[in-house]
Amino acid sequence: MVVRLKIMYNGASFCGWQAQKGRGADSVLKSIQGETEDAVYKLTGQRATVTGSGRTDAGVHALGQIASFELNRDFDLGKMVGGLNFYLPEEIRVVGAEEVPSGFNARFDAKNKTYIYKMYNASVDNPLFKGRALRVCGHDLSAMQNAAVLFEGTHDFKRLMSSGSGAKTTVRTVFKSALNLNVNDVLSPEITFEICANGFLYNMVRKIVGVLLAVGAGKRTAGSIHNILNDPFDKVVEMSPPYALYLKEVCY
Repeated sequence: MVVRLKIMYNGASFCGWQAQKGRGADSVLKSIQGETEDAVYKLTGQRATVTGSGRTDAGVHALGQIASFELNRDFDLGKMVGGLNFYLPEEIRVVGAEEVPSGFNARFDAKNKTYIYKMYNASVDNPLFKGRALRVCGHDLSAMQNAAVLFEGTHDFKRLMSSGSGAKTTVRTVFKSALNLNVNDVLSPEITFEICANGFLYNMVRKIVGVLLAVGAGKRTAGSIHNILNDPFDKVVEMSPPYALYLKEVCY
C-alpha cells in the first residue's frame, strides 16, 4: 500500500527535509525525512523511504508538507496519524494520512506549491515572533507590493537560484506573487508574502523576498526585476533568512 501524509513542522532545529550525513564519519544531521522514516519503522516494523513534495532548507517550516511512502503489507490507517505522532519529536506533527494509488509520488506528482514568508514592521524585535517572522523597519510596503506581482508568469529564474542545485531546467511558472497586509490580527505578523508556482529552484523564494526587501529599502527599483528575469548578467546577491519561510500547501 502507498500512503500519503500531510505534515506540519517547525524546522528550526533540523537540517531541512532531506536526510543527510554530517561532517563526522558517523554523524547524521537531524532531518524531517529521517525522523519521519524512523517513526514509520517504529510504528509499522517496515523500512520505507519517505519522499517529500520538496526539500525545504534548514530552518524552514511547513504548514502542509506532503510526503509519500510504500509499505509491503497493509496497515490500519486509523492508527497511522496517532501512531506516527507518538514516535515523532514534538516539532513534527502528522495531521493527515490516506491511502493513494500505487505509483503515486509526492514529489513528481505535485502540480503546484505555495510558500509564504512572514514579516512584521517594527523598530524593535517582537519576542512573540522570534524564529517565526522577519522584522523589517521603515520599508516602503507599497513599493514591495507593486514589485511582487512582477514575478508572476513564466520566466527563467536562474538568477534567483543558489549554486548547488541539480535542476534540469530553470524555467518556472509563477501563478501568484503577492504581498499581503494583515493589519487586523495583532497576534500574527502583519506582512505576508505569498507565492504559488509549478515548482521552485534552490533558495528561489528566499532570493525573491530578498529582492523585494531591497526594493522596500530603496536599494533596488521595481524595474530591476525585469533585468533579473531577462538579463543573464544581473546577479542577485540578496537572500532573506530561512526562519520566516513556510511551505503552505501542495496541490495535486
